[in-house]
Amino acid sequence: MLQTNSRPSIIAMMIVAMLPLVGCSCRPAYREDLDYSHNVVQIWRFDELMYREITQFDGVAFTPDLSKPLRKLIVEDQIVADRKVLQIGVGVGLVAILCLENAANSVVAIDSSSIAIANARYNAANIDREDKLETRTFDPGSDPFAQLYETEVFDLVLIDLTQTDALPALFFDVYFDGLKKHLGRGDRAIFIVDRRDNFIEIKERSEHRGFKFKLLDDVKLEILKNEFPASVLIEIQIPIEASVRPEQS
Repeated sequence: MLQTNSRPSIIAMMIVAMLPLVGCSCRPAYREDLDYSHNVVQIWRFDELMYREITQFDGVAFTPDLSKPLRKLIVEDQIVADRKVLQIGVGVGLVAILCLENAANSVVAIDSSSIAIANARYNAANIDREDKLETRTFDPGSDPFAQLYETEVFDLVLIDLTQTDALPALFFDVYFDGLKKHLGRGDRAIFIVDRRDNFIEIKERSEHRGFKFKLLDDVKLEILKNEFPASVLIEIQIPIEASVRPEQS
C-alpha cells in the first residue's frame, strides 16, 4: 500500500513543480478602467516572464526579436534596477513590464497609439505589474516629452524606433532637447533602431551636439555600413555641461 500511494504523490509534486514553467492562462477580472474592445491577434509567452501571457491587440505592431537585445540588458545586466525609467514607444507593454519585473523603481510609458497604451495596460494588469506603471499618450508627430511635467527627471530613457519609417533630423533634435531636460546627469538614453538611415541620423546628430554615442551591440561601426542587423542598441549620454537641468542641491 505504501508503494502504491507514493506514486500519485510523486506525480502530483512533478506537476506542481512544472506550473511556473507552463505559465498561468488566467485573465484579470473585468475592470471598468481596462479596454476590452480590441481583437486579439496573438498570445505570446516569454521565458523572461516565466512564460506568463502577453496579449497582442489588433493594430499594435509587435516583432519580439527586435527587442531581444534590450530585454537581455534588462534581465542579465540589470540596467533598470533601482531606476526611474521613461519608455517612449510602448507596443504591447512587454519591455515596460519587464523593467518592473527587474526592480525598476517606476516606469512611465508613452506612445502615440491609444491602442498600444490600452494593450500595455491590459498586459500589466494580467501580470499584476500596474503598481509602478504609468501610461500616457501623445499625438503622432508631436513631441512626446511635452507629456512630461517640467520637473520630471529619469535615470534611464528607452526609445523604441523599430518598425518606423526614416525620420528627419528635426525629429531627433526634438528628442535630444527632451533628453537634455529630463535625463538625470550622468544617466543615459538607449535607442533601439532597425533602420540604417535612423541609425546614421542619431549618430550624426549626437556627435554634432557633443553627446556621447556608444553601440551596445557586439557589432562594429564599419560592418553597419554594409550589413544592418535586425536591430541595434545605441546609448546616448549628455555631458553635464550640455544639460539644461539645474544642479541638484
